[in-house]
Amino acid sequence: MDIQQALYPNVTLFFQLILFLVFVFLVNLLLVKPYTQAIQERERLTSHNQGKAEEFLAQAKDLIDKAKEILEKGRQESNAILDQARKEAERERQERLSQAEEEVKRQIEDAVRSIRAQLEQEKANVDAHVKALVKDIVSRITEEAA
Repeated sequence: MDIQQALYPNVTLFFQLILFLVFVFLVNLLLVKPYTQAIQERERLTSHNQGKAEEFLAQAKDLIDKAKEILEKGRQESNAILDQARKEAERERQERLSQAEEEVKRQIEDAVRSIRAQLEQEKANVDAHVKALVKDIVSRITEEAA
């Protein structure tokens, strides 16, 4: 019967099988399922965060492109303003030069008129002085001749 007992399973084997199945069920229930859920949650969170990061990266690239456009537009506007300011400064410089030249011409003309007037005055003084000298000489000559 030993061989027959060895060929046929006994009751303890069934109890061990039942206990092993209960152990596997408990391990699955207490360890494997929570661990699997945690891994799945982490993978879901990681993929969600990666999607968000890609969205933020796309938004950042768009914002950088817009900032570059704004900077380029600002650069163009500032260059236009600088060109306008240079033109205005050149016009102002030309205007002031013209005014200064006119002022110098006016001062020169005034000086020439003043010098001519003084010259005329001095001529008149010299003529008056010459006439007085001529009268004095004529009167001396007539006194000596008489």
